[in-house]
Amino acid sequence: MKLLFTCLAFLFGNFITHAQLCNSPRFTEQFIFSAQDIQTESDVVYGHAVNYQNTDIPLSLNIAFPKLTADTMSKRPFVLLIHGGGFENGDKNDMNTEAFLFARRGFVSATINYRLGVSCFSDSLSYDKAVYRATQDANAAMRFIISKADSLRIDTNWVFIGGGSAGAGTCLAMIYLSQVEWNAIHPTIQPLLGNLDNSTNSLTNTFTVKGIFNNWGGVPKDVFQEAEAIPTISFHGDADQVVPVDSAFGSSCVNPPYIYGSNLIHEKLTQWGICSQTNIKPGGGHGIYDDTQAATNFRIAKASCFFKSIMCSNCSSNYTTDSIPAACSTTLSISENNKEYTIYPNPAHSTLFITANFPIGDEMARIYFSDGKKLLETPVNDKITVTDLLPGIYLLEITRNDQLFRYRFIKN
Repeated sequence: MKLLFTCLAFLFGNFITHAQLCNSPRFTEQFIFSAQDIQTESDVVYGHAVNYQNTDIPLSLNIAFPKLTADTMSKRPFVLLIHGGGFENGDKNDMNTEAFLFARRGFVSATINYRLGVSCFSDSLSYDKAVYRATQDANAAMRFIISKADSLRIDTNWVFIGGGSAGAGTCLAMIYLSQVEWNAIHPTIQPLLGNLDNSTNSLTNTFTVKGIFNNWGGVPKDVFQEAEAIPTISFHGDADQVVPVDSAFGSSCVNPPYIYGSNLIHEKLTQWGICSQTNIKPGGGHGIYDDTQAATNFRIAKASCFFKSIMCSNCSSNYTTDSIPAACSTTLSISENNKEYTIYPNPAHSTLFITANFPIGDEMARIYFSDGKKLLETPVNDKITVTDLLPGIYLLEITRNDQLFRYRFIKN
């Protein structure tokens, strides 16, 4: 009887934790912690390794997380972030903002330095070695973080990775380029540089990545396999000349691989039944949604909602060329220009009524599901029929004279 009670208590406790997670504004588009609630630690050394110039260098990371005194959650998901720069430039500080924005939503996040350096004139495998070293270092950084899971209160069941450009390519390589595949492509790399999974530090902690935050990255076609596929959210410009959004030959000193950009990654993942959300900016070049604080916050809000949908087992695929803001929290109101109209009832079953203190006539209404998929666009009347919508949380946008008004409602 005692054993039965213990098992029931454990299961009930897990249910409560899951319910609190999935019905809370944590890990959504909303900030739940103030800037003052976030603790940062800089230049934390996670390992040493020999770079392309045969010099042993320390490798470090920055961490951002809600202060243990400010956060009541016993275990928090983790996001590892990897900067871009073509494996020649860049620094971990380039993604401090992203790490901070994830932390304000309740994640523990870290951004890493990894070994850089390409010299095709002296070594025809230089570029491929740079990718390999970056993957070794990212794996080592992850092992280091997992070794600190107790002190950082990280839930090792929910580990995610993300990056931009070369950093996104490194994330994809972590999942899709195994040691066996590397050895088949370049048999000399492992003897020269060591194993993928025990370089840079001697830690033996293991981890399983549950999702990828892909910013204008690509993956070699020949290694992109269904058996290894995991949920991915992608951001890309359709005019990207560095990493094409569709497919093209990638970068290498010799024999560049044929790579898939975000469009082909999305196509294959959805074909395989793997959750994929892809945001394509028409006319956007390399590094879209990264030019302003608002654009960066747009990406992190979307990625947070995506990761939460994985944790809550309700991830759904979608593809959009509209910059639809994330809307996955359970809060029923938005503080952005939302007092002009009144919508009721909320929750709604068959009809959503709209009223205002002025004549309604020239407005347009759009309804989006919580994952960002647009379901309906119609001129605003005094009511909208929602009978055909499935139960869930929806975003209503009303446009009037270039102004945007947003409301959330529940369909029951």
